[in-house]
Amino acid sequence: MNLQRMLQFQRLKDLVNQVLSGLKEPNMMHVEDKGTHNRLDEILGTLKEILWIECRIHDLLNKPNRMFIEWHHQNHHHHHNHYEMGELKVMASNDVQLNLTAPFGTNEGVPVELNADGSNFSFDLANIAWAIQDNTIASFVQNADGSADFTPLLAGSTGVAVSDRVTGLSAQGTLTVVGVVTTGPVSMNINWQNPTH
Repeated sequence: MNLQRMLQFQRLKDLVNQVLSGLKEPNMMHVEDKGTHNRLDEILGTLKEILWIECRIHDLLNKPNRMFIEWHHQNHHHHHNHYEMGELKVMASNDVQLNLTAPFGTNEGVPVELNADGSNFSFDLANIAWAIQDNTIASFVQNADGSADFTPLLAGSTGVAVSDRVTGLSAQGTLTVVGVVTTGPVSMNINWQNPTH
């Protein structure tokens, strides 16, 4: 808990004790007394202040203050004439290395926003935007769930960023592509056969 929240909780505790002690005063039973009415007004003002502090604490606990990129990878396994998806694995946070060399798979960046208490914040998918610094190194397609699929194109490094337009948070990472392109034939053999007459 940071210092600001500690002070707010202490102030809330002091105000509650103040209200409780005021309610225990004997003259609180005589509402017709002018002084009692003034005291009730003071307590009402104190209760309003408590409510404001509680709302402020709620906002602090439920407003995201951190954002990062979580990278997932899922292998494509080739079986005869079709592909099957392998296990989805978490590769890294923010910075990631992708490989140009087969076997290929799905490289997915997932935005994660955290509240002040460390819990996950459920962001609005429509507010998420991705960007890449050098689209010759890798390309991406943003998905409906706020994630983005990245395809390595050329060995090198580029910056990647994701932002939330409403919360104002953003996260940046370095995407590094290694390996060589292996499209097309990778080997050649000669099959010798006996001549037929």
